Amino acid sequence: MLTWFREKFGRVIVGAIVGLIALVFIFEGISSRSALRGNHEGAVAGKVNGETVSRTEFARSLNQRMEFFKQLSGGKLTEEQVKSFNLRAGVFEEIVSRKLMSQSARQLGWSASDAEVRDRIMEVNVFHKDGKFDPVTYKNLLAANNMTADGYEKMVREDLTLQRVSAFFKSRVKVAEAELKNEFLMTRDKRNLKYVLLTNESARKGIDVKKEEIQKFLADTPKVNLVKQQFEARKDRDFKGKKLEEVREQIARDLIAGEKPAEVKKINERLAAQVLAQLSATDARDVAVNALLKPYGVATRASGMIPQTNTYIPGVGDSKELMDWAFSENSSKAKQFSVPAGTVIAVVTAAEKPDLSKLAGERDALLVQLSSKKERAVMEIFMKRAREKAKIEQNHELIGGSQDG
Repeated sequence: MLTWFREKFGRVIVGAIVGLIALVFIFEGISSRSALRGNHEGAVAGKVNGETVSRTEFARSLNQRMEFFKQLSGGKLTEEQVKSFNLRAGVFEEIVSRKLMSQSARQLGWSASDAEVRDRIMEVNVFHKDGKFDPVTYKNLLAANNMTADGYEKMVREDLTLQRVSAFFKSRVKVAEAELKNEFLMTRDKRNLKYVLLTNESARKGIDVKKEEIQKFLADTPKVNLVKQQFEARKDRDFKGKKLEEVREQIARDLIAGEKPAEVKKINERLAAQVLAQLSATDARDVAVNALLKPYGVATRASGMIPQTNTYIPGVGDSKELMDWAFSENSSKAKQFSVPAGTVIAVVTAAEKPDLSKLAGERDALLVQLSSKKERAVMEIFMKRAREKAKIEQNHELIGGSQDG
């Protein structure tokens, strides 16, 4: 999900979006459910060229991001998902990007004025009483959200400044007719992939683990603790509604199988060769392929129509090599690829060619799409240069991961 989001909007744009929605989220109760309760605004999460990122600022941005992902995932976000999406490090990175852009804007004289900050704050409806801005309501709401007036006004100034920077980049972007035509041809040229994804996890299901091995494993206290850890990590996903006693042997079996990498590799190599020999662009052999894969919890899947400009395959991840092949002349015959998730055997089942007669009707939408893409590219170059000169420090215990300075 995170990969898709970054691919669609871009790292810098994501940071800007988070900043701009802050005014909406902060006073709807989200920031009061801080992931870092009890931290005062002066506590430090990091520094960007000497400018402090307070723990409160970090917590607020993290809560906004968590709320956003909760909405995307049906209202629930586990700590395991937070770690899997690397949300803390991602949020800090986007705060860094906002700080760097804001600092650069100040150096160029683009910072929002006191009058602009005041006018924006007075426009926020939650600070109104009887239809007008009310200083008491303003002060009370800030206090209820663990914010000072200085801290909030600084955030508003930063958001306004970032909007000004974005407007500057937008004004510098020009799109030629030839570029529009090329964008149309690239984005309207699409392919549908039928594929099979083989992973280490699926291969482990094919390993023969004896009953005696499981019993011996569960007689070892450290390994029993490992089973308990696995259950806790997967109980809301794989073992929903089940007790540890019901699945402990299954978990033990998976762990034992995971200790046999040579067998895992052998199974995947054998399966890949069998699937490669049978997978075709038609549906004729799908039943046989799926019967072969069923014991491993795997089945053939379809990607849906993917444009030539995309390297992300739903359910698989990024693979430029695979997508380049998908638009080649040889893609009607199945081929095997290595991807971060495992091994993919794919074949193109349908192609959608661009119809130039539709270009005029789609010109306006394409103009917006291409302008946004070029704007992101310019902003990312700007940010890369700013980051190369920056001194960045972070509280690793709070955020996790590493940060280059």
